Amino acid sequence: MAFIGQNTGFDKNVYVSTGDSGNELTHGVIVGRLITDLMIGVQNPWASLYSPSRKPKPRTILEEISENGEGNISKFSAICPHMKGVVAWNASEMSWDCPVHGSRFGGLTGKCVMGPAIRSLATKGEAVEKA
Repeated sequence: MAFIGQNTGFDKNVYVSTGDSGNELTHGVIVGRLITDLMIGVQNPWASLYSPSRKPKPRTILEEISENGEGNISKFSAICPHMKGVVAWNASEMSWDCPVHGSRFGGLTGKCVMGPAIRSLATKGEAVEKA
């Protein structure tokens, strides 16, 4: 879920849009409406949904397991190597997607297929670098 709205902790006139996860066209329309409404003081029903100040729901699973249909199982970290976001399954693309900046990883391999991440998801037994 993207973060769209007034940037927290900064000047009241600073607005952001980040975490598109490959949905830039859709979010571009939402950004135009939402930020305009915020700037002119109009109530927008999407404001709290996309607010950069919202607290993400906690996730407890930090490992992802994929099965390739032939019984082979892959196990790797659910932590994105770019900015340490927790990846989520994208069933339509068969990939693990990071909601922070949109990195995408192969569903069966954990290999980075779209940046900004430049490394793949860590496999079982591999150290996960701290941010």
